[in-house]
Amino acid sequence: ATLSRDLVELGAVKVRRGRALVYAVPGEGGEVAAVGSIGEAASARLRRTCEELLVSATPAQSLVVLRTPPGAANYLASAIDQARDPDVVGTIAGDDTIMIVTAGAKQAVAVAERLQALVGTRD
Repeated sequence: ATLSRDLVELGAVKVRRGRALVYAVPGEGGEVAAVGSIGEAASARLRRTCEELLVSATPAQSLVVLRTPPGAANYLASAIDQARDPDVVGTIAGDDTIMIVTAGAKQAVAVAERLQALVGTRD
């Protein structure tokens, strides 16, 4: 599970080489993956990470304050950054709290709702 997580963090995607499927990391001399594939991998990572780590998401003006278990904020913030949500200007992570900066209150509410919806996908 750790290796798979690391591959997703690197943006590695499976590509076909002949008859085999291999992992390729964009910009590392392998085949360059399609942008959609990288976006899908980042979205899958964000969904999985939110399911596991997001405790709460509270909009406050143009900010969203996220709570995680202790020690998990940097990992979740990294997943949010890699997802490249156009409403997210940036993230700042502490030990168990993340502050997401958005362009305005409307975007903050939208981001909080999207992240909370990902938690709702828990089995």
